[in-house]
Amino acid sequence: MTSDLKYRAIDWFVRLRAPDATSEDRDRHADWLAEDASHRAAQAAVEEEWRNLDGLSDWAKTELQRLEVTQLPRKRIRLRYWLLGFSMASAAALALFLLLPALAPSITQEHFATASGEQRRVMLEDGSRMHLNSSTAVDIRFSVAEREVRLIEGEGLFDVAHDPDRPFVVEFSGGRVVAVGTRFSVYFVANKLAVTVLEGKVVVIPETKRPPERPEPELLLEPNQQAHIDLTRAIKEVKTVDATRLTAWDKGLLVFDNTPLTEVAAEISRYVGGEIRLAAGVPDYAVTGTIKIRDMETMLRILSEVAPVTPVRTSPAVTTLMYSPRPLRQDDHS
Repeated sequence: MTSDLKYRAIDWFVRLRAPDATSEDRDRHADWLAEDASHRAAQAAVEEEWRNLDGLSDWAKTELQRLEVTQLPRKRIRLRYWLLGFSMASAAALALFLLLPALAPSITQEHFATASGEQRRVMLEDGSRMHLNSSTAVDIRFSVAEREVRLIEGEGLFDVAHDPDRPFVVEFSGGRVVAVGTRFSVYFVANKLAVTVLEGKVVVIPETKRPPERPEPELLLEPNQQAHIDLTRAIKEVKTVDATRLTAWDKGLLVFDNTPLTEVAAEISRYVGGEIRLAAGVPDYAVTGTIKIRDMETMLRILSEVAPVTPVRTSPAVTTLMYSPRPLRQDDHS
């Protein structure tokens, strides 16, 4: 193997493990490997040397001297000269210590949260967009191998940038969702857990409590499909839905179509910082209409126009809907 060919293989080895490595870099590397069998042999030899510390020092010394100061902290750059006085085994070990910070995958970790009634849009570093609904908390962990979002509670709408080399994973208590280039939401509050797909496809992988010999099957969801996962971490239900209507909160709207009043009250409660209850004897009226997300008084006034109820504040944290039959309106309220 010529020195030039070995240096080229080393360059690829370092570049593909750098924090700013891209899918284009990986494509060009694949093209380079396909050009000639000697390229593949050189790359295999370098990777074998990395696995074998006794053979690492020769090329590690050269590579350390070639790296620019901007790629390693200055104090580590100065240490590269110490390799010349070390035994091969010691030099290899030191080279491993020096190179790993430059080659290790870059990891980004962040935490985002919203308060009751608050929504937040976040542009992630890969170009994906995340819209957090009311009372939501997530942890973000991105590396060169995977994009991971941990949904602690609440609801998130994800518009995923396409990257087949790095799956986009949303984890939650009870399972995870894997997507590559798609748009979907995950809603996780108390005993309600739902995954809804707007565009593309996602795979739902429940962390089942079944015995290993009978695992819960993975589920592929397509647009306008929604899966519910119950408290046993099993897929309880899959149904066809109007995904745009269910995620209208993304545009500041709550859209109801023959939705039971109990569900409407629970949904509005998410945005007003208090609990909305139905008084005893109030029919579970089917509500149809659109309500713009805003202050509680306005939302409850609009609700009273499309359902036979009158809101009454029964405690600082509770509003009770009293039965109040009268002519109703069935239209949109924005």
